[in-house]
Amino acid sequence: MSVYLASFLGFVVVVVLMVIVVEVAEKYKKEIPNKEKKDNRKKRRHSR
Repeated sequence: MSVYLASFLGFVVVVVLMVIVVEVAEKYKKEIPNKEKKDNRKKRRHSR
């Protein structure tokens, strides 16, 4: 039972974190549109 419980709790935690990250990201984009340009430059460097 402990293995199933641990895996279930881990899955729930991951889902909750994803939801929180999405909500924070949306608020961050709305509040600071100027910072997106800098972030995009960094993403391009890391992608290569």
